[in-house]
Amino acid sequence: MKSFKFWIDRVFFPLLLGFFLLNQVHGLPVISALWRYGVGIVSVAYLVISHKAKEWRLGPAATLGIVIHIAIVLTLPDFSRPPTVHVPFWFLGVGDAYSLTALISYMALGRNMSIIPALKNIVTGGLYRLMRHPIYSSLIHMSLYTAIIWPNPVNLLRALGMLVGALLRVRDEEAVLSRDPVYAEYRRNVTTRFFHPAMSLPLIAVFIHKMMVSWALNRI
Repeated sequence: MKSFKFWIDRVFFPLLLGFFLLNQVHGLPVISALWRYGVGIVSVAYLVISHKAKEWRLGPAATLGIVIHIAIVLTLPDFSRPPTVHVPFWFLGVGDAYSLTALISYMALGRNMSIIPALKNIVTGGLYRLMRHPIYSSLIHMSLYTAIIWPNPVNLLRALGMLVGALLRVRDEEAVLSRDPVYAEYRRNVTTRFFHPAMSLPLIAVFIHKMMVSWALNRI
């Protein structure tokens, strides 16, 4: 008989990240609603089971960061809109790639995932060899990608909120994780938190392409 946490870890949350991929890149209202309500259920579940961690801490910074991220998720259907102009196929591929890296990073964490800052087993393989927080990195880059493809003040504010929320949460998370000597050594060796070239260069390419197309259209 599979445990409740198994279904949350290995089935429900990965499906939600898949919904996030479809909604963010392709703007599907039904998928957006599934993501919005489903992530709330998962968050509550993780809050309930996080007490099993070796140590956990929910300080003011992490609390504010979680609130910001929840606010973004709850208003997601209002922020996601299909593009009003043609978007090259490779643009959508970049968006899909960011969602895929979030899913891969989550699966690497497995039972070490926690919504609140908690000390569990330290994961240093996969994308964690490149950056300390690949899930946050994927979500930040996805938000920036959305703001570039569908530029408007709301999407720009959302991207800023995703970054600020991650910075606040990481502050408390790394304070707890650094109490483990393994993580302290890992933190010294891996200095990048979010913006590794492997993540940022595709976004820069999208931005440059979008600016060049806009410039060309304005010259007509």
